[in-house]
Formats: sequence, C-alpha cells, structure tokens
Amino acid sequence: MSIRRMVKDDRGAANLIVIPVAMGLVFATLLLINMLGSATDNARHARTAADAAALAAASAWSDQVKADFDDALRDGDPHDFWDFLLGGYHRPSEPCARARAFALQNGADPRPGGVVCTSAIRPDGVTVTVRVRDAEIVPGTDRRMERQATARVVFTSGVCLGTTRIGYLERGPGGGCVTTRPPYPSGAYFEMLDVGPYRAEITLVG
Repeated sequence: MSIRRMVKDDRGAANLIVIPVAMGLVFATLLLINMLGSATDNARHARTAADAAALAAASAWSDQVKADFDDALRDGDPHDFWDFLLGGYHRPSEPCARARAFALQNGADPRPGGVVCTSAIRPDGVTVTVRVRDAEIVPGTDRRMERQATARVVFTSGVCLGTTRIGYLERGPGGGCVTTRPPYPSGAYFEMLDVGPYRAEITLVG
C-alpha cells in the first residue's frame, strides 16, 4: 500500500471519529441552551408570582385596617375608637391567603412550602414578604426556581404606627402619631381629634 493511500485512509478514519464528536458537542450545546432558557423562564415566572403575591398581601393588610378604622370612626363612640387603636397591632388573617391565591394563579408550586408568607410591623410601615417556588422543574435537573418579593404599606393619613400600637395621625404639617388616649370632653369629640381619612401607599421594596 502506498503512503498516499495510507494517508487518505487515516484521514477518512479521522473524519468518522470527528463527525459523531461534533454532533455530540452540538447536542450538548443545544441541551445547555434549552436548560438555561427554561431556567430563565421559570425564574421569571417565580418572580412575577412573588411580586403579585406580595402586592396582594399588602393590599389585603391595608384593606382590613382601613375597614376596621372606618368602622370605629363611623361608629361615633370614642370608647370604641380607642378600643380599636389600643388593641395593639392588627395582623389580619386575609393577607397570606390572598398572597397564596395570587401566587398559584401565576404558576407557583401548590405543594407545601411552595408559597411562604411573612409580615413585619414597624413604625415606618408594614412589610409583607412572599417567597414563591415555581411549579415547573428546570429541564435536566430536579430543581424548581424560587424568588422572593417584599411589599410595604406606609400609612399617610388616618392611621399611623407607634412603637407598640396603632394610633391616629394628626392632620396638617408636622402632625404626629397619637397613641395615648386623651380625655373625653363633651361635644364633638372626633372633630377635636382632627382625624383624617384613611390613606396608605403600597409599593414593592424588594
């Protein structure tokens, strides 16, 4: 056999080896791209679900406090009004239930631990944090993407948060948060308190 023929045979054998290797690399690359794309989509779904759930929970918290505050104010009885305020911080049960419902509507894992909701109450506002696990498994793994979002309720009129209790916010520039029960004078008690209507701002903070 000539040297030229041997070289041609070696090149042919090499080509037979290179082709499947190249196909394997292409397949692995496509698989990796698919996995990364799916992971990105799942992370986006989890983030959307977490954002929606946190905002829903914060809105539910605000709605419940507004309803209780308006009822106490509308009742016209200063004793009932201060019973509401001095009752301590309100922790409505509705927010986390609403958070879970919104998260599930946006693709959260319905199994235990798929939606975790917690709240923190401080003088600067109420924060509700929701951690969501996506229902879909990332292809090629056994992982589900998780994302967390936090929404804050800041009271701007009517209700305020003191160190240990809810109070009412005095109207006007420089109005403070009143958490100590004043004496009950005769006459228009609530006009003297100068209590404004309930208002709050809800924003995503993380």
